Amino acid sequence: QLTFDTSGMNIEDGVKLNGAPVIEKCHVISGKLSDNTNLNVKDGNIHFFSNSETANATPNIRGDASTSLNDLMAIGDTMTVTVFTPSSGSGYYANVTIDGSAPFFGPHWLNDGEPNAASANASFEIYTYSIFKTADQTFICLANRSIFIT
Repeated sequence: QLTFDTSGMNIEDGVKLNGAPVIEKCHVISGKLSDNTNLNVKDGNIHFFSNSETANATPNIRGDASTSLNDLMAIGDTMTVTVFTPSSGSGYYANVTIDGSAPFFGPHWLNDGEPNAASANASFEIYTYSIFKTADQTFICLANRSIFIT
């Protein structure tokens, strides 16, 4: 169990971790994104879907059912959200919403690589969304899809 002595600590100066490993929480979802489109970052920033995708879908990034991402993030904050999913050879995610609406800017895909087809059956897809809050309810979303062939 990890504990912190926060006396005299100013989080605005950043956090330095002197130990290893650094482990990040992964939210494991039994199902596929097209049946569970809400990505609740209060459950973690990495979302692993256990079932192969069979349909196109639009992930919706939010805090949780009662908290918007807009309320969680201050202007100038950035966040990265990752979706890991096995592919069945059909279904992909060409769009994204934040709190139920398209980002003000984006998504902008790495190297103009907006997905337009599913990857091969039995491969794995990782979607990464870098989100920057520039004003109230105003986000830039930079996106990338990586395909890992088994």
